[in-house]
Amino acid sequence: MADRPEGPILRVAVPSPLRRLFDYRAPPGVALARLRPGMRVRVPFGRTRQVGVVVAVVAHSELPADRLRPALALLDEEPLLPPLILALAEWACGYYHHPPGEVFQAFLPVLLRQGEAALAEGPVQWRLTPEG
Repeated sequence: MADRPEGPILRVAVPSPLRRLFDYRAPPGVALARLRPGMRVRVPFGRTRQVGVVVAVVAHSELPADRLRPALALLDEEPLLPPLILALAEWACGYYHHPPGEVFQAFLPVLLRQGEAALAEGPVQWRLTPEG
């Protein structure tokens, strides 16, 4: 039997109909201090690649070390979902009996769900001042 993995393990909510979180190793080359809940990661999922939300960073996984796959990339510099929103999403999963990956994805705009950059570019606005 393979040994249990040590070190930072990412618990990721991957958009799927499965009612569970998935464990991944940290992406290669990413400083461990940068990994925080609420960040998006690109992960291998079956034969596809998905964008998931890190729900927790833990020390151990129940999976054997040889079955634990590394995340492919960290997509954010800072968490997009603050702790209160993460807590709300976790509560919603339990209360509504809905898969966590789908619940966490619902908290993100479409482009962020697709792995696009989190840039806030708004329209240029004009305002009339007392000087005209």
